[in-house]
Amino acid sequence: MLTGFARRALTLVLAAAVLYQLQALAGNSGYSRELLARSLQRSAGEVESMPPQVVEARKLVVERGVDVLQLAPSIAADPFLQQRAIEGLYPVRVAARAPVMLARRDDGDIAGCVELHGSASMGLYECHAQK
Repeated sequence: MLTGFARRALTLVLAAAVLYQLQALAGNSGYSRELLARSLQRSAGEVESMPPQVVEARKLVVERGVDVLQLAPSIAADPFLQQRAIEGLYPVRVAARAPVMLARRDDGDIAGCVELHGSASMGLYECHAQK
C-alpha cells in the first residue's frame, strides 16, 4: 500500500506522462495553440468557413446595426450563397419585404433603392419602394 506522499508523487508522475503524450500527439497532428485561442473569439472560423461575400456582408450588417433585411434576387437565386448568407448573418432576420436589401456590387443599380453602405463585392441598400 502506498503512503500519502508516494500516492501524490505517483499521481504527479502519471499526470506529467499523460501531458507529455498529449503534447506529442498534438504536435504530430498539426495542433496550433493560436487556432485554439482564436476558437474562443466571437467571430471564430468565419473567414475559414464562409464565402468571402458572406464575411463582407456580415461586417456591413454589424457596422450598420441591421436587424432585418432582404436578399437581392441574385443572392436568392444562388442556393449555396443564399443558405450561407442566412446562416452567416444570424441573428439578422431575412424577410421578403424588409427595407434594407443585401446585394452583390456587380448587380448594378437596384431600382428604387439607395446604397447605404458597401464593400468590395457586397452592398446594403435602402429600398423604400420594396415596403
